[in-house]
Amino acid sequence: MQISHSTQMLMLLIAVAAAGLPHGALDPLVARRAKLWHRRSGLLAFSLLYLSIAGAVFCFWTLFPDTTLAILLGLSVWHFSGDWRTALPRSQCLAMATLVICAPAFWHSSEVSALFSYLAPAGAPLFVSFMYYLAPLSLVAVATARVMGRGKRKNRKVNTALLFEFGMLMLAAAVLSPLVFFLVYFCLLHSPRHLLAVTRGVERIEVISYGLIFTLLALCLALGTFFLLPGSSIDERLTQLLFIGLLALTVPHMIIIEHTSNLTKSQPLRSAT
Repeated sequence: MQISHSTQMLMLLIAVAAAGLPHGALDPLVARRAKLWHRRSGLLAFSLLYLSIAGAVFCFWTLFPDTTLAILLGLSVWHFSGDWRTALPRSQCLAMATLVICAPAFWHSSEVSALFSYLAPAGAPLFVSFMYYLAPLSLVAVATARVMGRGKRKNRKVNTALLFEFGMLMLAAAVLSPLVFFLVYFCLLHSPRHLLAVTRGVERIEVISYGLIFTLLALCLALGTFFLLPGSSIDERLTQLLFIGLLALTVPHMIIIEHTSNLTKSQPLRSAT
């Protein structure tokens, strides 16, 4: 049974609100653990700066949609590569993330082109063509690295698990529509891994309170932004709200995560508490 684009968007928005937004809603907690703020006034200042960065990204998209879409794709590759950072070298992580991002354009180029036309009408065909050819190149890079890694006994279990995980992702990219594939990856793999990482050693009540409060704030902000979007149809506005909204929130989110990652490398024992 064919699911309409509107239904897919609604499913994805609900899933992102339930499973995706909470992992970003914990950024204030992550920032506090990284000593970026201490008192309530510090939390307020942090939140205002966070929203200012997100607002600036949104304004940039309204002025330069093609450039913003290119930034969205590049940041997505960098950010999603963190899902395998503890198991693989950064170069392999980037190749895997690139394939996750580009595989839908290889199997479903017309659908991806339609989605991109809502975000950057002029540049959509060029982006889809680039991703179409980049997908098999990334697959070759990932496969070569994984085959070479199988010879190392200490990495065999990790290698087998990664091959299975990546095989399932590629199968999903081929048989599912791009929106449903993104739902599966973002909400069932990326967000849970991040949540497990940032909540380790944190009181459950803190996780729940930060998650609920800042998720509700993000939803209120999204609702208000919906009426400011330039799209002429509901489908167009929902697509813009989802992907540009995620980009706007991902930029400050990435700043926090990268800062925390650098702290972990320099002070591993302190950052684990």
